[in-house]
This record gives sequence, structure tokens and C-alpha cells, in this order.
Amino acid sequence: MVISDMAKPWFERGLWSLRLVVATLFASIIAGVALEAASARAIEVAAQTNIEVSFQAVGRELRVEGRLRDNVAQGLGYQPMTLRWRLVGEQAWGGSRRFDTNRLGRFEETATLEEGEWELRVDFAGTGHYDAAYADSSVLVRRDPLELEIIAPTFVPVGANGVSVQVAALSPGATGLTLQLTDGCAEEERRDVTLQPGGLFAWEFGAPMAAGTCEIRVEYEGGARFREAEFVRELRLVGEPTVTLFAEK
Repeated sequence: MVISDMAKPWFERGLWSLRLVVATLFASIIAGVALEAASARAIEVAAQTNIEVSFQAVGRELRVEGRLRDNVAQGLGYQPMTLRWRLVGEQAWGGSRRFDTNRLGRFEETATLEEGEWELRVDFAGTGHYDAAYADSSVLVRRDPLELEIIAPTFVPVGANGVSVQVAALSPGATGLTLQLTDGCAEEERRDVTLQPGGLFAWEFGAPMAAGTCEIRVEYEGGARFREAEFVRELRLVGEPTVTLFAEK
């Protein structure tokens, strides 16, 4: 025989209602805890980031160094970054380059730009755990003048052997540059020479047999750091001195 709920004693019906209330309350507590945990996770994934960066232009070469950090100043390793550049006043970015941070969040990158004033930006697109960030600045890109000199005797005896000549670059940082040398005194064609440590290149030549002048010319076509340059040195070829004897009358 089935007894209806209404036929049960009041205390049994009350116990059932109490169980239902407790179950509902427990479910509400669990849902609240889950919501708080989800909110905590949401705060965690929205951690702020910061980019520390320096821009330096050496001639036309741009050097970028910096570090990507999180909200507790820890470096973010192996994260993709982008370097962008455009001439000041332009709307669109003229170029970009992608690179990654190292395990400590540090990065180094270079780019070669034309002369002018450039707007620069390094940005981090963000991830599922970290906010996006960027840092920007502007630099003036300008090549340095290259000061050249030819060191040689002003007067050279006709037919002399082993005449020493040096090409010197007086501007710092010129070691390794390739110059075009035309040695008219030795009747050599134009050739390439490379500046050694100290910005020097030395050679010897044998002087022509006829008196007069000859010319040594050195040229630089320009590069990422230095502008075009040219230097010419004229040497005077002189004959052996003569002695005139006067006879007594």
C-alpha cells in the first residue's frame, strides 16, 4: 500500500523540506566558489606587461635593446615582439621586423634606415595570460662624414724605389672599410683596398723616371655609417740636383 506525502507525519514532511533547502544552499555555495575561482583566473590572465627599450642610431644602422616584463617585474621569455618604423609625419608604418625575447625577456635587434627622422615602436601583441604593450620613440638617422688623408712625401726623387705611402681614415670606426685607390704615381689602375686596424692602409711604389707631378686619389662610395668621401694628394717628382762648376779665369 502506498502512503501519500500528506498522509505522512508532519515531522517526516518537514525533514524532506529541510533536505531540499540544504541541497539548494549547498549548490549555491559551490556555484559561488566556482564563480570566484573563475574571476581569480580572469584577473590572472589580464596581467599587465611593460617594455623597457632603448633606441640608438649609429650612421644608418639602428640598434634596439630592451626587456619585456610582467606585472611583478619578471622577464617574459621567448615571447614574439615586433619592431616598426616610419618617417615622422607618415601615417603607415614603412617597415617592420619580428623577433623573440630570450629566456630572461631581453631582446636585441637592428635595422638599416635611410637618413631622416624616424618614428619607432616596439610592441608585444599579448597572449592569453598577458596584456599587450608597446614603447615608442623617435631618432634622427644621419651618416657621419668620413675624413681621409694620404700620408706621403711632398717631393719624390725621379726613379726612387720604395716610396712609402699611407691612406689614413681619421674618423673613428673606419676599420674594415673598403676604399677605391688610384695610384697615378705608380701608373696602377684603380683598385680596392681595405683599411686595417687604426684606419690605415700602407704600400710602396717606384717613382716614374721623368720629372713632373703625379696624383694619388682615394675614394669611398658611402655606406651605412659614413657618407661618400674623396681625398687627392699630389706628389712632385724632382730630378737629382746638379752641381755647376765655374772655371777660374
